[in-house]
Amino acid sequence: MSKLDATQQRFMDPNLSFTDRQIRFVIGAIMIGSVLFVASAPMGMWSLVALASIPFIASAIIGWDPLYAIAGKSTYMQGEEDIQQRCWTCANIGTIDRAVRFGIGLMLIASLLTMNAMQVGMAITLLSIPLIVTAITAWDPIYAALGINSFSSRGDVQAAESDASEKTLVACYIFPQRRFGSASCSQAA
Repeated sequence: MSKLDATQQRFMDPNLSFTDRQIRFVIGAIMIGSVLFVASAPMGMWSLVALASIPFIASAIIGWDPLYAIAGKSTYMQGEEDIQQRCWTCANIGTIDRAVRFGIGLMLIASLLTMNAMQVGMAITLLSIPLIVTAITAWDPIYAALGINSFSSRGDVQAAESDASEKTLVACYIFPQRRFGSASCSQAA
């Protein structure tokens, strides 16, 4: 492998393991939570804490850290916890879940337009943005961290990921299937 190929691979391939991603996600969530619950108004140092949380959460979501890439460090191991790694790359929100999130987000924005209190309005905005974004993208980082999805069928996945191949569906999702002559569900690959 040439030096150029090695450099390209270092900057294009994921370099964070599943555990590293979870730790970054938790650190970012704690930082945002501290701004929301400890500081009554996000000013001064608290706004810097909120800004500093963005790289933690962004790197947890995309699985790549530019500082690791520059240093040539990688905690990602091919084949490590494949199911959990797929949670971070595949859609994980079903159609009903998306509709509910989008509806609640729109209701929060509508209520924001009728309020005149800035503190409450800011909290409502902070709640509505992730609801609407996760509804549009069909992916939730909390679901990914927990390794769950809210799909009810293959058709539900194909509605969220229209370009998903059958191979992707088999690799990323496990759906309950009814056995003939039995009322119980079994997990199928």
